[in-house]
Amino acid sequence: QDFIAKYVVLKDQKEEPIDTHEVIHFMLPDPKDIFWGISPLKAVAQTLEVDLSGLDWWVNAVQSGCRKDGILSFKHDLTQEQYDNALDRIRQQILTANGSKFPIIMGHEAQYTPYDLSPAELDWMNSRKMTREEIAAAFKVPPPLIGILDHSTYNNLTTARRIFWVDAVIPFLERIKSTLNRCLLPDFYKGSDLKKFRIDFDISKV
Repeated sequence: QDFIAKYVVLKDQKEEPIDTHEVIHFMLPDPKDIFWGISPLKAVAQTLEVDLSGLDWWVNAVQSGCRKDGILSFKHDLTQEQYDNALDRIRQQILTANGSKFPIIMGHEAQYTPYDLSPAELDWMNSRKMTREEIAAAFKVPPPLIGILDHSTYNNLTTARRIFWVDAVIPFLERIKSTLNRCLLPDFYKGSDLKKFRIDFDISKV
């Protein structure tokens, strides 16, 4: 029994089967899906989503003067009409881009107490740096090669480039090479002739 029976593509809203011999499937291993594999980018997709959500939060924080939500309190109980009027005025003054940096004008002995952001929440640069390092690790790229130069020297950069080739680029090329040799060459050479030819990459000048 074949490991993969067939491939299916969607064309004009219809599924069309494709024989496995017509497909060369390059993939990186995925313990959860041995048939399809996974890309490095998908492996860190959740990290990217968190970073993008954090970036949106940071933009909103800057636009609002780096202030969180606060408490609007009154010295007396409000009727439903007074509450609705207060809520409408808040929406008009705060929940718009043009009014986000202006003080709230309410009356009725109202007091607004904002929650300032903590230093940990404002430490956005370090959190983004950790995100970059995690994404780089997924692609096996040493941090100095993407601009994270903490404690880096010229020798470290040279070593980082060598590590990138040895641990990332060359193994990836080997995976492509083995896949092509296994799937492509048998269509052109048979028997003893198959052993005479190999697809390879020239990295002699790297």
